Amino acid sequence: MAGTGARALDVPGRATKGWRILLYGTLGTNPDTAAAEADAGVRMAMLEVYWDRFEPRQNVVNQAYAAEVKAAQRAYREAGLSVTLGLDTMPLSVS
Repeated sequence: MAGTGARALDVPGRATKGWRILLYGTLGTNPDTAAAEADAGVRMAMLEVYWDRFEPRQNVVNQAYAAEVKAAQRAYREAGLSVTLGLDTMPLSVS
């Protein structure tokens, strides 16, 4: 597994006031190992999205890359993992 970490979340409205839930996840999660990671107790995957690959030129979407990102997200969800997104680069329209 790539880097691992825990994230504490406050859960509002819980009877166990003051308790926190820890979600363990990986950085650089691989869709091919998502099920094994879930079996090992990992609960969250990091899905890194590279905007310069998604939109190589302004208003031009790389459909193959978009499909890759969707497939990875689907693999993580099917393995029972929550997914958090990491955005590596800024969209061209913002920079």
